[in-house]
Amino acid sequence: MNLKKTFVLLIVAGIFLQFANFTNIDKAEAAYTPLKIISRAQWGADESWRVWNGNRTIPNIKKVDSEYVEKFSDELQVVRRVSTNSAGQVLTWPIEYAKKITKFVIHHTDSKANLDNPKQKIREIYSYHALTRGWGDIGYNYIIDREGNIYEGRAGGEAVIGAHAGTANTGSIGIAILGSYDNDEIPEKALLSLAALIREKSILYGIDPTGYSMFRGKKLPNIIGHKDVAATDCPGKFIYSKMDVIRKLAAQKIDTTFETTFFKRQKDKGYDYDNLSDVYYINIDPSKTRDLQIRLKNTGNVTWPVGTTLVVTDPKSFNDKIEFTSTALNFAAGAGDTMTFTISMTSKNKPGVVMFEMAPFINNKVKLEKYIKIPVNIAPPVYTYAIVTAVLPQGIAQSGTKLSGTLELKNTGNVPWVNYGDNPVTLETASRTKSIGALLNAKVNPGEIGKFTFEVTTPNISGDYVETIVPTVKGIQNIQGETIDFTIPTYNRLFDHKVFGMSAPNTADIGGATSVWVKFKNVGGATWTKSGINQIQVMESSSMFKMKNWTMEENKIAPGEVATIKFDLIAPQTKGISSFRFKLKAGDAVLTRMPVSVRVRVYGNQVAETLKDDKGGNIRILLSKFNGEPIMTANGDFSLVSAQKTLVNLHENDEVTIKYTSGVYEISLKTAAGVLSKITSTNPVRVESLNGAILEIKNYENRPDWNVKLNDNLFRGTLEAAYYNGKLRLINELSLEDYIKGIGEVSNGDHSEKIKTIMILARTYAKFYIDVAKKFEGAPYNLDDNPNVSQKYLGYGFEKRSSNTVRAAVETQGIVVTYADKLVKTPYFSSSDGKTRSAKEIWGWNDTPYLQAISDPYCKTGALSGHGVGLSGCGATGMAVAGKTAEEIIKYFYQGVELKKMY
Repeated sequence: MNLKKTFVLLIVAGIFLQFANFTNIDKAEAAYTPLKIISRAQWGADESWRVWNGNRTIPNIKKVDSEYVEKFSDELQVVRRVSTNSAGQVLTWPIEYAKKITKFVIHHTDSKANLDNPKQKIREIYSYHALTRGWGDIGYNYIIDREGNIYEGRAGGEAVIGAHAGTANTGSIGIAILGSYDNDEIPEKALLSLAALIREKSILYGIDPTGYSMFRGKKLPNIIGHKDVAATDCPGKFIYSKMDVIRKLAAQKIDTTFETTFFKRQKDKGYDYDNLSDVYYINIDPSKTRDLQIRLKNTGNVTWPVGTTLVVTDPKSFNDKIEFTSTALNFAAGAGDTMTFTISMTSKNKPGVVMFEMAPFINNKVKLEKYIKIPVNIAPPVYTYAIVTAVLPQGIAQSGTKLSGTLELKNTGNVPWVNYGDNPVTLETASRTKSIGALLNAKVNPGEIGKFTFEVTTPNISGDYVETIVPTVKGIQNIQGETIDFTIPTYNRLFDHKVFGMSAPNTADIGGATSVWVKFKNVGGATWTKSGINQIQVMESSSMFKMKNWTMEENKIAPGEVATIKFDLIAPQTKGISSFRFKLKAGDAVLTRMPVSVRVRVYGNQVAETLKDDKGGNIRILLSKFNGEPIMTANGDFSLVSAQKTLVNLHENDEVTIKYTSGVYEISLKTAAGVLSKITSTNPVRVESLNGAILEIKNYENRPDWNVKLNDNLFRGTLEAAYYNGKLRLINELSLEDYIKGIGEVSNGDHSEKIKTIMILARTYAKFYIDVAKKFEGAPYNLDDNPNVSQKYLGYGFEKRSSNTVRAAVETQGIVVTYADKLVKTPYFSSSDGKTRSAKEIWGWNDTPYLQAISDPYCKTGALSGHGVGLSGCGATGMAVAGKTAEEIIKYFYQGVELKKMY
């Protein structure tokens, strides 16, 4: 089947190899006894799971961009491919071998169950990879359990390509440690086995464990964590923090050099010892002292006299990281005697790995050329805190008022805090303009509690004084922890306000009724009320609108709170943009010295003739990430339709699976009760929601990186399976307004006016490609869900968790952007470098006069991200925060446009 072939080519795109040049391996290394690897048969791999079976899960194949493959073609070469097993059965995932191996990628399995039964755990991982995900084998090349046992992973032997790091699979060996190491230390046995395995394979493939090389366009260490090549926390912070230790341990060679030859001569003279210490590496926090005990047994026939010491190789090379002292032998150690040397090492604040290399120095004359090598990892300084108590300023305050507070913070890092010297701990503001407080304790060790006092002065402007307190190690860095902040409403005048937002865009028909709202923030020192003392009153100013009524939603508005005032208006008898103007009073005090103005666009009796009054209509969206044979269900009633005929009505949790073969759509039905049946059709098949039921694609993996527990596989409307351009496609047809609610181009936490802006632009973009032009000529869909091609569409799952986005879609329903009364294309991008680009400059368009290069003063990133044409997302955020409406934002970035309400 083409499907199987495609699966292999895509899932492992870029996972290829070369057998190493063995001629450079010296004789001693070649004679090294190989590590014991527990075979697949020994851990109980069911090899039948690797054989193709059409009834199993179809894998979700992630395509690799052709430009990427071409760019790194030298790294993505396959030298051999095996598609069948020894019995001639077709493999789900053919075995492929890459031309060259250059990297080791370290993983953790991020699991805690069954770690005491590692073979069972590996069988579970195998089942998940091979059957649940449909790969046909386990993805890792090797697995190591907590006791240090090493297990064979992916079938195929040396240089076989795995599936463990996406586009980094080819040319790498994926090694997974059983367990989760985000919060737990990796066991020493597992770490040592990991280093030993890498050492053995690095010799085989000619890789320097401490070296770097170019890999997918970046210079990377030869031993990397999964997170170095993918958006993940794998292999967990406790493994990742020891990557340098792993590199040093893996780089340790069997003694094959001059020293070995020279020591042989010393041994012939009666000098020898065994290292009984059982110490392989050391972790030490910064600014800490640790005693290292080295136990040696004299296995020669020469007595080691009093005063024998351990001499350290090249201590100057790491004196910026470690200081040390060593004890000398206080007795004469004859043949068979055991002696102990104590090395007291004190780390400094500079992190890194030191290879501590020692050898006995006997009688101040003979240095044995037999070395004890121990990697010492000095952990990076960790400056963190936890809040114990926080007494922060409260209430309201007049400008220029001094406010004070106290803090008790626990040192949860690994470095002491001090209030003296070059790096004292102080309290600063988030802007780091000055110190506002000090540590009262002379020294606070890790685990202890420090006490602080601070004092701030409210600014000379009215509004919310928001201050964030940042504990800081002067000259080094901020101390990380929970946010310490407070908000104090500050006032210059007893009665004052700020406009906090207003409805937009506002529309009305000639002489028709409409409603608008304005939000006011109380930035004075007195409370406003709905009735009684300081009652809010509205005074109309000259305006073409007639005010029928107004209401304030809240009963009282204390300093710092926001009032929402709604107005019911009657529009004038003329078309165009008009303003409703008014002033506010609180009791006898005038709040708004200048009238507040709300703009409303007044239309004639119908929308401009160039726009269709079609209530939005339907849009068809290709679900571009889905591949395979869809398995669909719903949370209510739904029907199966083909060629406009209902084939069958179905109910909640019934399942539909659609397969396309030789011009025929084969439909498998499974009721919730388990009853099976089959239908065929020669026309595309539609799964249509009834009574608002939500459709689900059960085998669609579309999980956001930031929370893999979510899966955006839920959709409104209809899901249509249609064979097009060589493969079975899945198309979501739904109303335009429901489509807009599922657009993931803006965060639910963004400013409301920014969200409205994006909703209007997304609707305009979609409507343009429904009514005016074809995005995909000849295709059975209008747009796809790919943000790099069309717009980011996630469906009902996004709608469920994005109430603010849905609200913005509803409030802007039917509103689009026009130029000369015609729909336009509305491109937008992430952020600018201070200016946007014209469409003519970037794409050579000559028919978009509204897409001009303009300044973007509200975007402070300083870097261009995206094509640069149209609306800057960063600038839109800045304008929204500054109080600009969605209409004002759009008209700024798209020169000369108007907003039209189509329905």
